Amino acid sequence: MFEIIEDPQFVEDVRVDVPDGEGWRKDVLRTRFRAIPVSEMEELENSGGAKAVLDRIVVSFEQLVDRDKKPVDGAGEWRTKLLEFAFVRSAIIRHYYVASAGLRSGNSASSAAPGLAPN
Repeated sequence: MFEIIEDPQFVEDVRVDVPDGEGWRKDVLRTRFRAIPVSEMEELENSGGAKAVLDRIVVSFEQLVDRDKKPVDGAGEWRTKLLEFAFVRSAIIRHYYVASAGLRSGNSASSAAPGLAPN
């Protein structure tokens, strides 16, 4: 049987290229996503753009630490701050589309978006 889930969510490790003062370093931003219907995604894209989409699909960030390696809350102020950076936004949106469409490497299903490489 297929179980109905009212608020489907999933957690993914999103690869983000982060500026480090001299160039870019690769990092991982563990993100809790909300899976939303395609019709809702299209409406958000048309009415509010990337900010509206991100506000809806990103529930929180997990395993965040500050410079002193102390844990910080990834659902409040830091969620908002991180979503303001273009390098974070683009990585998250790209990853969400790939993950929600099942286009990860190793997936045996045929690609719904030819040429779209996994993040």
